[in-house]
Amino acid sequence: MVSGPDLDKLTKYADDLLKKLKTVPDVVDVDSTLITGKPEMRVVIDRARAADLGVRVGDIAQSLNTLVAGQKVSTFNAGTDQYNVRVRAIGEFRASAEGLKRMMVASQKIGWVSLDNLVRVEEGTGPSSIDRYNRQRQVMLVANTKPGGSQTAVIAKLNEFAKAENMDSAYRTFLAGRTRELSRTGQYFLLAIILSFVFMYMVLAAQFESFIHPVTILLTLPLAIPFGILSLLVTDRP
Repeated sequence: MVSGPDLDKLTKYADDLLKKLKTVPDVVDVDSTLITGKPEMRVVIDRARAADLGVRVGDIAQSLNTLVAGQKVSTFNAGTDQYNVRVRAIGEFRASAEGLKRMMVASQKIGWVSLDNLVRVEEGTGPSSIDRYNRQRQVMLVANTKPGGSQTAVIAKLNEFAKAENMDSAYRTFLAGRTRELSRTGQYFLLAIILSFVFMYMVLAAQFESFIHPVTILLTLPLAIPFGILSLLVTDRP
């Protein structure tokens, strides 16, 4: 996962990592949660003109919200059920910039002003959705490993790609999903091994009433490692 403040830079970093990730032999189904190129209309407020006409920017934003998303104005009771009543422009006015010309905004100087006198509409493209994590924009890179492939090796390779990208300090990469849980499992496994050694030492120290003999007994445990590896090779298990 890649996170950072600026969407343009975030898109560049995510696309670069996505291309490099596709070159890893053990990786399939590489994809990104960021889908760009969706047509959109951007409303730019002429703040100087709005100030001259006595219209607050907050009122303009509220009018646009009412035009597109709607606004709750009341409730309606039907028996034991209660429904919200929302006011919103009909579909033909929400789908084009022409609806702006008929939307009126309250003015402190002249009463009412139409939106087309206060804003301009620019056509462009943008992402279909913007995900956030800890109040930062984020893009998730997803992929699967081929049968027999090593997820740990893929993660290490992706970390190399992220380091070579030389991202700005405000941007970072981190693990998520099953990959993060795998990393946590490794940490917990190491902690469990350490605690098991401590527990065995305490039991042996109490049994032999000595602080030295448990150490000599525990030193024989590493001899089991080669035989454990040999058993994995014989049974053909990872």
